[in-house]
Amino acid sequence: MTTTAERVSDNHRALIAAQIHLLGMGYAANEGFVAGGRALQTLFPAFPTKDTDLFIFGEPTSAALSWLSSRGATEVIHSPQAAAVARWPEVSEVSSAYDPAMGASQNFKVTRNGEAIDIVFSSFNAPAEVLRHFDLGVCQVGYLFATGFTIIAPPALADLVAHTVTIMRPAPTENNTKRALKYAQKLGWPIVRTPAEDDEIPF
Repeated sequence: MTTTAERVSDNHRALIAAQIHLLGMGYAANEGFVAGGRALQTLFPAFPTKDTDLFIFGEPTSAALSWLSSRGATEVIHSPQAAAVARWPEVSEVSSAYDPAMGASQNFKVTRNGEAIDIVFSSFNAPAEVLRHFDLGVCQVGYLFATGFTIIAPPALADLVAHTVTIMRPAPTENNTKRALKYAQKLGWPIVRTPAEDDEIPF
């Protein structure tokens, strides 16, 4: 059984790996941050998480395409499952879908020193803007490399105080409901939701 001390050590190692990867990509420490479960683990060491979500903010889709191209992986944009692993071994998955709700351009997974890292290029210009668009309130938590501080957006603070997992607007989808269930099971907290103005059906 993993102890709290071991989880703290694992989380620290994962955050360092993410920062090293950010710097290795040519970005400064204040141009990226970790959000979601890994950041939440800085507040709740017992919270289990397997990967790290590294957001690089203030970058349009062209930045992601340029960076992938510099690694010899341009074709993965047109064939996500095809050449990623062969041409760039540390990339295990690439998504070329643009998600306007998240301001995200390219999302791809890498592994560095055994640590799984999900890298997301976001067109939003600040961590607070990125967090505000997360679909779960409790996930709106970020760890800043530049300061070593964990920032908590208001919806996350409300969830942390009430011990709830809130599905934010829009109405629940299959994807965010699954994510909510995952967080609820890990934290032992009930799921609630922020109702839309025209929504009369309780979740």
